[in-house]
Order: sequence, then C-alpha cells, then structure tokens
Amino acid sequence: MSPLPEFAFAVNRNPAVAVGLPIALGIISNYASAKIRSKRTGQAAKATCPPHPAYSYIWMAASGLLGYAAHLTTRSFDAAVTHQSTEDASNALVLYYATLGLQLLWEPLFIGGNKKEAALVNSVALLGTAITMAIKMNDLATNPVSTNWFTIPYCVWIGYTTYLNASVVLSAKKQH
Repeated sequence: MSPLPEFAFAVNRNPAVAVGLPIALGIISNYASAKIRSKRTGQAAKATCPPHPAYSYIWMAASGLLGYAAHLTTRSFDAAVTHQSTEDASNALVLYYATLGLQLLWEPLFIGGNKKEAALVNSVALLGTAITMAIKMNDLATNPVSTNWFTIPYCVWIGYTTYLNASVVLSAKKQH
C-alpha cells in the first residue's frame, strides 16, 4: 500500500498535467514571493524578479522535466508486476513530492522573506532529496526512456542554485 493518495498518482498519469503541475505551482510561488517582497521592501512586485530573466525560465523548464520524470515513474508504478517494484515506484514518487514541496519553499524564503540562511538549509535539503529521488527513479523500469534525461538536469540546476545561495550567504557574512 502506497503512502500517497490515489490523486498523487492520477495527476501524473497525464503527461501534460504532470509537466504542468510543477510549472504552475512554481509560477504561483513566484507570484506569492514577489508580493511578499513587495510588502517587505516597498518595491513594486515587478522589481523583485531575479537579476537575469533566464533564471525563471530555466527554473520552469527544470520543473517541467521533473514533472515528466514523475509521469514516467507513475507509468512504472502502474506497470509494476511485483510488490517490490510497486513499492520502489511509490517511494520514488514520495521523494518527488518532497522535492516539489522543498522547491516551492525556497523562493518564498530566499526572495520573499529575505531569509538567505534558511533558504540555504532548504536548498541543501532539496538537493539531497532530488539526488536521492533521481537515483530511485533511475532504478525503475521506465520505458521507453530513462528518467535520467529529466532528473539529472534538474539536479544540476538545483546544485547551481544551491551554490548561488551559498555564495550570497557567505558574501553577507564577509560584509558583517
């Protein structure tokens, strides 16, 4: 028996919904973060975007790739013939949702709340969870294509954002 409700599998059975869900949630998180920062700083919400416009687009693309990996993992769950393969796919999806949740927390912490250290802790946890998820998904039989094509770019992106977050925290500590 999976620890996830049926709905968690159902949204990933349709590839468009599986890809669109993390992108839509990311856009909502971005909007909420901009509003929080706007109230905190008095700047217009438009001014709260990352310094380079490509950042948001890369983040959305990486999230979409992760969503497609979740779709393939759900296909593996549905095609599983043994209890162990069902459990493995279910565990990979639990890690996917944990990754998605941590991802959605990062932006409100870093941009919205200006809590760079808390965002760094979150980012390190996100990176560890994403790598563990990628390994678990890779172990599944996900025909016709490996989930590595979708999870590795995501993990690399999270690694890069963790590096950037750590740089901001270290730079702030040097200034004080």
